[in-house]
Amino acid sequence: MKLVVTTTIIDQFIAKYGDTETIGAYAINHLPLFYRIPKMYILLLTSKELIVIRLKSLKIEEKEVEKIPLKAIQQLKIKKQLLGGKIKLQSTNGEQKFVIQTTVLGISTYQKQFLEKIGAFVR
Repeated sequence: MKLVVTTTIIDQFIAKYGDTETIGAYAINHLPLFYRIPKMYILLLTSKELIVIRLKSLKIEEKEVEKIPLKAIQQLKIKKQLLGGKIKLQSTNGEQKFVIQTTVLGISTYQKQFLEKIGAFVR
């Protein structure tokens, strides 16, 4: 059984954790090829913080929620690729790497909007 993330699911997390300006996206962690099952996330970007919601393996249930204030982000790198982008985030909580694919059916506009909005912080 595969995990299927839809705009409705992302909107439910936005309603629970976000505000009116929140944008959400589905991401996986950036891992070497020999890891079989990647960790799956819903990333929410509000006007004040980045909310990282880790999902349970193959289920759309939250396993843990981490809120990172935008002021606590020390370094943010975005590497755009043909099928999406890689985000490398360094904050007071440590380093995290995510992959956001913009070709995911049904949520591609959410994915692209998220990469554009988080890219504004890099500039």
